[in-house]
Amino acid sequence: MAGFVHGGVIAELCRQATGSRPFAFIRNDNTNVTRIVVHPEGTLLLRSFNDTTHLADQALRADRRAPPCADRRAAPRPPAGCRR
Repeated sequence: MAGFVHGGVIAELCRQATGSRPFAFIRNDNTNVTRIVVHPEGTLLLRSFNDTTHLADQALRADRRAPPCADRRAAPRPPAGCRR
């Protein structure tokens, strides 16, 4: 099953799964993947938290498509879409 929920919901489920202090998992990135296993007896197991490796390939592909930057000394800021 997959759920698409607010980071606060993810944080609370992770806290319950690990028995940690409140707000221990509050720092999570947008579009992260967190895996929680629910056992038949209802116990929770945190398998992964805040995994964003699925974004790495996409960022690399986008970087390859971006035009190279012009000489930075000539312009105060690089043009939009310029890779660094």
